[in-house]
Formats: sequence, structure tokens, C-alpha cells
Amino acid sequence: MLHPAQVIPFLTHEDAWVREHALHYLAEADDPAPATADDLWRAIDQLGPGHQPCLFGCLGTFPGTEQSTSRLLSDLSKPSDMPVYFYQLQALCQLDFGLLERFIKRIERVPNLPAHLLEHTRERLRLARETPDALWRRLMEHAADIELFEEEPDRRVADRIIEALARHPGIVAPRALDLLNDGSIAYWIETFCIRWVGATRYRPATDALIDRLGVEDPCLGADAKEALNRIGGVGLVDKLAARFVQEDVSFRVSAAQPFGRIKLPESEQALLGLLFSEQDMEVVEFLGDSICQLCPTDPHVLAPVRQVVVEGFYDPMVVELPDVLLAVGEMIGWWTPEMFDWRQDAREHVERFRCTFNNCGIAENTMEHWVREGVSYTPSGEQGQAPEPPDDFD
Repeated sequence: MLHPAQVIPFLTHEDAWVREHALHYLAEADDPAPATADDLWRAIDQLGPGHQPCLFGCLGTFPGTEQSTSRLLSDLSKPSDMPVYFYQLQALCQLDFGLLERFIKRIERVPNLPAHLLEHTRERLRLARETPDALWRRLMEHAADIELFEEEPDRRVADRIIEALARHPGIVAPRALDLLNDGSIAYWIETFCIRWVGATRYRPATDALIDRLGVEDPCLGADAKEALNRIGGVGLVDKLAARFVQEDVSFRVSAAQPFGRIKLPESEQALLGLLFSEQDMEVVEFLGDSICQLCPTDPHVLAPVRQVVVEGFYDPMVVELPDVLLAVGEMIGWWTPEMFDWRQDAREHVERFRCTFNNCGIAENTMEHWVREGVSYTPSGEQGQAPEPPDDFD
């Protein structure tokens, strides 16, 4: 399979579907090294306007460097359109703590920086000085405060407490694992414990996380998958494969996806075995997509996925398998007769969903609201009109 160093050059490929595939490969990898945010900035400069927002959207997920942080702060001081500005601010929110410490004085000098974002960066630094017991109490109190909310008002509040608690694994790990193994755990406490074990890559929590794949609550399942993706490793691949054949469709759909983010030969072999024995179409789609996410270099590994597409055993509204298979084929130099038609379809998809490609699927009024208020909300009413946030969303 291709390694991250081999995928980086495809960030500037002439075909949008190849660029998208390379971007997802690196952004979602359990270890994208040697890729850094510097590679995204080079791609942004090379591609120019019209192709930037999705690259900006991943800046916060790529490892930062002093050079990339300096570039981010310089660009934040210049006028830019809303999607770009929104993602620049998001990247600043997610800045590595070490870089935050080194650049805080310069961050404070960025003109017109939203007050809520400046408060967020200062609070991250302040929380680093609190004791682990005080941080733990703060996290439990925050969970209790938002227990009535269906959605988290401002995820950054918990994230910065979890970041500070991650510096004290010896004290926090037993508490988090005991709570995750407690069947009566409150929803938000469970959510925050899942995020903590993911942030610290706490391997002993693997079984507890796997148990939460396929749960009815999609947010809880997504957090569990994200934590598993961060933990990674051969041991996780083996555990997922063993549980896979014992569980229902909902579990298998959810469990199929982490394989594609663990860039190991063992993931490739596990996916092939599971694909050959799977009968459910939705599960087959996600297994095929995960194989493509690994960027295999052996055409024999891609052949079963091609067969799925040729036989039409997938739903294009769920996973656009021809597009991802085409992208991998172009990256490794593999061509099949039907790929000519797939290229034509891929071009149409790019044109049809250009707004999604450019804004990563986030409505501009949602971006504007976050820049002003710093809290999330679900848009409603007429398109382009943002509802007023609740009074208690401070």
C-alpha cells in the first residue's frame, strides 16, 4: 500500500477526486507522518483560489510546525472570504499546545480576532496550571451542566479540559476506564471519557470503545470510532476482525471504517477476508471504501472492490465507490476498461457538488454564526437565514 510520504504529492493532482482521496487518506490516518500542515500550505499556494477551502478545512488535523503556524497567523491578518476565514480560525482553535505556548503573544496581536477564540486560547493555557483533581471536577460539572442538551453547545469547553487532563494519564486513566465499564454512566460523562482515552491513545480502553460501535446514538458511536482510529495498531485490527463476524449489521457498518484509517498490511488482509464473507450490501460498501482508503498497490487487492462496482452491489448515495476506486487507480497506475466512464461520472460529480467540495458541506451561514458567537447550532427556516441562538448559549 502507499505510505503517507507517497500520498503527499497527490494533494496537488489535476483531478479533484484524486486530491480529495489523498487529503482524506492523510487527514484520517492514525499516523500521517511525515505529512504536516506545511504540505497543505504548499498545496494551497500551488492550486490557488477555488480549491482551497477543503485544504484549509484540514489544517487543524495535520501536525503543525512553527512555519505553518507563522503562515496561519500571517494569513489571519489579511482579508479573506468566509469559508477560508472560518477554517483558519478552526485551525487556530486546534493548534498544538506547544505551538500555542510559543505563539501566544503573536496570536494576541492578530487584528479583529473573535473574542471567543482569544478567550479559548487563553483558557487552554490557564487550565494547564490546574491540578488533575480540579480538572476532573470541572469536567464532571460541565457534563452535569449540559446534560439536558441534545447537542453540545460549545465542544471547545470540554476539549480544552480533556487536553489538560491528558497530561495526567496515571491519575485519570483508572477513573475514565471505570466509568466506561459502568453500565449506568451518564451520557456526557461517557462522551468525555471516550474523548479522553482517544486523546491519550489509551490502549486498555480498546474493548470498551469497540463495545460502543453500532450504538443507536450516532454521536457516541462517532466519538468511539475516532478514539479507536487514534489508538490504531495491529492489536486493534485483530480485535475488530474477531468481533466483526459476531455482530449485527449496525456494528459491522461502524466497525468497517476504522480499518481504512489504520495504514497497516494487517488492515488490508483483514478487510479482504471480511469482504469475501460479507453478504449485506451496506457493509460491503464500507468495507470496499476502507480498502480504497488504504491505497493498496496490488491490483489483486482492489479487484474485489471493482467487482462490487461492476455488479452494482452498492448504493451511490451512501458510498461513491467508483470515484474512490478511480482515485486509487490513478494514484498507483492501475487502469480497467470501465474507468473511462467512471472518469466522466467523476467530473459530473465534481461540478454537481462543487459547493460541497468548496465548503466541505458546511453552510456559509453556519460559518458566519460560529465566527460571531463561537457556538454551534442547527440551521433552520429558510436557506441563508440563521436562527437566533438560545439566550443561555453564552
